[in-house]
Amino acid sequence: MYQFPLFNITRPRQRFFVFVALPAICLAGALVVFGLWSLWVTAENSDAATRDRQVREVRLAIGATLDELAQSQAGIAIWDPAFAEVSKREPDLDWLDQNVGTWLNYVFNHEIDIIVDGQDRPLYAMENGVRVNPEILMGVQKGVAFLITEARGRSSAPANPHERLPNQKIHPQSTVRTSPVAVHATDLVDIEGKVAAASVMRMMPDSQIAGDTTGTEPLLISIRYLNTSLMQHLQRERGIVGARVTKSPAIESSAMQSVALSSWDGEPIGYFTWRPEMPGQAILRSVLLQGGVALLALLGLLAALTASVGRLMSKDAKSIRRLEEARLELQATETQALYLPTMTR
Repeated sequence: MYQFPLFNITRPRQRFFVFVALPAICLAGALVVFGLWSLWVTAENSDAATRDRQVREVRLAIGATLDELAQSQAGIAIWDPAFAEVSKREPDLDWLDQNVGTWLNYVFNHEIDIIVDGQDRPLYAMENGVRVNPEILMGVQKGVAFLITEARGRSSAPANPHERLPNQKIHPQSTVRTSPVAVHATDLVDIEGKVAAASVMRMMPDSQIAGDTTGTEPLLISIRYLNTSLMQHLQRERGIVGARVTKSPAIESSAMQSVALSSWDGEPIGYFTWRPEMPGQAILRSVLLQGGVALLALLGLLAALTASVGRLMSKDAKSIRRLEEARLELQATETQALYLPTMTR
């Protein structure tokens, strides 16, 4: 009768390999694969959670920058002496240097501050702590034009969470830090190819209430570029490495991560790019390095144990074979002993 080859196992080494070594190897391999898969999934989940947390931190930091920008403006824009000075036919530029431009730059890190009159004509400007020609407004006007329109009350667009617009309710999720007296439009903008936080606030006496404004007051325009102080803050305080604003997203194969930046109305203006933390990958590399040594030692122990069992099985098979041969010899001898008396009679 024909036997299937898999079950036609007669040699001890074959039986040992099929019934001992092969199952042990398969079990060890399955455990290793399962362990590596579990580590990889855990590392990926950990890294994804870290990236999501850093994205939230970035968005919170950008929102805080917008709120701080408007808050810092309010101390100057809503102030009797400043309003009186910019309302003059010829404002004292040295006074504005000392009490407006230098103050906002030195204390609050404003890169650009511009004051325009009721007809949006530039009166005064300071850039990086130095008084400059007010015509600098022409270079930034394209980026802040919609903010000027909103601050004047010529737009019906609803307020975003960082601003107080005239005749508009504040956003339901508002994080604004200015008092209800302030009137300002605040958002992310593109200034000559650079992403910036910008705020345009009506200037008024601090004794005046918001309802008394007409929209023809002087305006204070303040700008902070995201690629400067904000990036330093994110790296120093939040541990976000390599933070910068780019015009295009990071390549997928690189170690960098990008998040799209846009104004509140959805206008794309760039990408926030950084090198995300990868704690899962670091742990995975550490475990593979240390666990690899332990795995090799375990496999060596398993191989030694398997070899020992194999030798024992081989010895047992030889002993059984010798016993079988002895039994057959004894049986033959007994048969011969029983047969001889019958031959002699």
